[in-house]
Amino acid sequence: MATVPGFGEGFPSTVFRNNIKNVMRMGAPSAVEQRVTFRWPSKKTFVGKTDPSGRPYDLASATSSVVQKEDVQIDCAVEILDRNPTGTPIGEFNNPRATITVLDVDYETIKGSTIVLIGGNTYNVNYVEPVGLFDVTIYTLHCQAVDEAA
Repeated sequence: MATVPGFGEGFPSTVFRNNIKNVMRMGAPSAVEQRVTFRWPSKKTFVGKTDPSGRPYDLASATSSVVQKEDVQIDCAVEILDRNPTGTPIGEFNNPRATITVLDVDYETIKGSTIVLIGGNTYNVNYVEPVGLFDVTIYTLHCQAVDEAA
């Protein structure tokens, strides 16, 4: 990162990161299975020719391999944004959302994750918002619930 003389000098980024990570740990559930877990979708490769998106032209084509990246848990902060149900002619729909805050030192570990488990509920990552604080980058992942358990 390019620096501007006099801009951000003396900002204790290491102390800041350590203190924020401690607060994230303090707010994490004590049960490991309830903590935020980042997932990646499995990727299949097929025998034979495929289209540009990787799908086989021959629907009977065998799968040659399935690549699955391991689930990851990191220090992060979570805010659940409860949405009131909206009524439609076919029923009511809840649209809970979550924002997950991650520091730059942990972001590379979860970069590319599109699925998040929070307290046993599945969320899709809609987009990632990076914000700078001198030489620290803070990432906010904006997520939407796929299914909300009781």
